Amino acid sequence: MLGRGPSDGSSREFYRIGLSANTTGISVYVLGLDDKTYLARTYGGSIGTASVTGYCIKFRHLAVINVDVLQAAIQYGMSVHQAG
Repeated sequence: MLGRGPSDGSSREFYRIGLSANTTGISVYVLGLDDKTYLARTYGGSIGTASVTGYCIKFRHLAVINVDVLQAAIQYGMSVHQAG
């Protein structure tokens, strides 16, 4: 995993997929995408009851989403080449 550094162009280790459970549900973060509209355009219409932004997919619980679509989004995030 490689992440971009602040403003000096350096790079550092960073995660590509993050998972956070909180009181409102579950958030899956797909980081390192250059096109911040890709997730919403590609998966937003078919994932189910979820909020899809440039890098985050939020949902209450697994029963309200299409898990196959979530898996596809995660696999895409892991396959994207990150500059660095």
